[in-house]
Amino acid sequence: MLLMVVSITLTTFGANKLTITGGEGHPGDEVTVSVSLENSDDVVVAELQIPLNDQLIYVEGSCTLNSERADGHQVTAGVKDGKLNIVVYTLDLKPLKGNVGELLTFKLNLKKEPQTYPLSATVLLGDASGNKFDASSVDGTVTIRAAKLSVQTPIVDYGHIPIRSTYTQDVVLQNVGNETLEVTAVNFTADEFSVSETSFNIGAGEMLYLSVAYAPVNRGTISETVTFVSNSVYGAKSASLKADPFSVNELYVGSASGISDEEVTISLTMNNMEPIVGVQCEFTLPEQLVYVPDSFKASQRAGGLTAISSITDGKLKLILYSFTRTEIIGNDGEIATFKVKLNGNTGWYGLTPENVVLSNATTENMTSATFGGYVEIYSPSINCNDELNLGDCAIIAEAKVKYTISNYGDAQLTINKVTFLADGYSIAEDLPINIEPWQSKEITVEYIPSVKGEYSTFMQIYCNDPQNRMKSVKLSGSIYEPNNISVVGQVTDNGYDVTVSLDNYTEIVALQMDVHWLEGMVTSQELFTIGERLKGLSYVVSPMEEGVYRIIVYSLNNSAITSGIGELFTLSFEKNISSSINDSEIVIDNIVLSSVGGENVSSQSELTYNVKISILGDINDDGEVNVTDIVALYSYILGNTAGIDETAVDINADGEVNVTDIVNLYSIILNSN
Repeated sequence: MLLMVVSITLTTFGANKLTITGGEGHPGDEVTVSVSLENSDDVVVAELQIPLNDQLIYVEGSCTLNSERADGHQVTAGVKDGKLNIVVYTLDLKPLKGNVGELLTFKLNLKKEPQTYPLSATVLLGDASGNKFDASSVDGTVTIRAAKLSVQTPIVDYGHIPIRSTYTQDVVLQNVGNETLEVTAVNFTADEFSVSETSFNIGAGEMLYLSVAYAPVNRGTISETVTFVSNSVYGAKSASLKADPFSVNELYVGSASGISDEEVTISLTMNNMEPIVGVQCEFTLPEQLVYVPDSFKASQRAGGLTAISSITDGKLKLILYSFTRTEIIGNDGEIATFKVKLNGNTGWYGLTPENVVLSNATTENMTSATFGGYVEIYSPSINCNDELNLGDCAIIAEAKVKYTISNYGDAQLTINKVTFLADGYSIAEDLPINIEPWQSKEITVEYIPSVKGEYSTFMQIYCNDPQNRMKSVKLSGSIYEPNNISVVGQVTDNGYDVTVSLDNYTEIVALQMDVHWLEGMVTSQELFTIGERLKGLSYVVSPMEEGVYRIIVYSLNNSAITSGIGELFTLSFEKNISSSINDSEIVIDNIVLSSVGGENVSSQSELTYNVKISILGDINDDGEVNVTDIVALYSYILGNTAGIDETAVDINADGEVNVTDIVNLYSIILNSN
């Protein structure tokens, strides 16, 4: 019963464990692998299956049993389908000695790939009765120790680059091994390549950016190699170096600026490494730039070449050539110039070279780059009204009106000519007239009339505004024949006289007017006195309302008042002058001056005459109203009345001469001219 219980306990709780212990080494080394067995069962036979990586090669015949655990046991080992099969057995069915310890060893030959490789086993154990039982397994490892170089940039392309300069690109190196990589040499297949250091180390797993300098001296596509000599397990590694170096032969178009209507010079400059014997380029000219014929000239550098130009449909073609293949001198500088006339408004206008050829002696186009230029135009801009009214002008006078012209551009505006589409017009200013940017000037437009009536014509202003070379301005106005009446008045002993004069261009055969004067002052036809100019004409003076009288002068035989200047009549008003006259005025309206043809040719419909009463203060009768009159008035008030009219001294017309009259006289003097 005790044996049965022990047997059951062992079967149920027995533990069997296989442990693999590996090692490490360098490529080509042999590493011994130990297999240990810890068993609780009586193991008579053991079968192991261990997968092997292609970098681990089993050494034939290297599998050996540990004599301390073998008891007549034998071992066989071999590789099939990538697995190492090991069988431990005995013909007399004896179990292995002991329960723990190394069971066997075998050897593996290491290949090149640096890495740690796992060793795991599938285990099958058996006893003397043929019973099979499993065992757990503890894996081991084998490590191949080596440095391994990986070039992360297998192709390095420097691209399209000018010669005679130095360029750098990085070659990325990485040590993907597990030992320090020692680079002992960096070799190039072309002398134009170099590195600052040719030996260096890269730690395990680390990366290095190696700067490779390239200094091309010749043009043409190249394909070279850089090789890194090191302790890498796979030996030297290389990278491809590519480039398309070219010689620099560049054409530059210069820039210029100027004022519209000017000519500017455009420079062509060449920077060349190769000998150049011919140049060709084209320009599509904007309409604001006009090529000046025959202005294309070779400069000193290209003095041995002939310059020709042509232009078709705005396309300018320029050529420098030499039948003897004369080279352009030097390597940098101006080779030719041409001119354009500026025929546009303010702005920037590009000059981009097209179809450029910089030819060497073998007619190969060596152009590497072209650079355009521009022309900046500054232009004036005229700004003024489209119409000008000269107003009403008497036929005996000259119409003169100021007209403003402004320059809204950024260059000087020049008015070089002003014409009119009709005779009799002119401007007072001398030409040319220059107006700075954002400034204005006035011109005086003059017209000498010949007949009366409405008129119109056009003034044409010629200037250097490229957008408006000729500004057309409509002129208009009216010419009349001047026929004007005028009025003067004076105080009389009996009242006040109103004298009317006429300045007439047209012969007048009749006239009419209404005279407005003070209420209470009366007149009549008997107080109407005609002058020499009205002799032979009839007249009527009629009261219209209080203070208003209508005067009509006419001729029964159509006699006319001839052209001229002079008095027509005097109309006297009777009544003593009162204080109310001080602020009075005479108004004449409803004026009609009739010509022979019955037309009203009066130049005015109403006029006003301000009555000048200040003469009442002229006490000493010297023709002036001043402080001396106050002194005289004061003397009169004190009792010295010699030579002074008492009525005239009573300034405020209150019937008394006293201090208030002095105050009033002082006020008159202050307000009198």
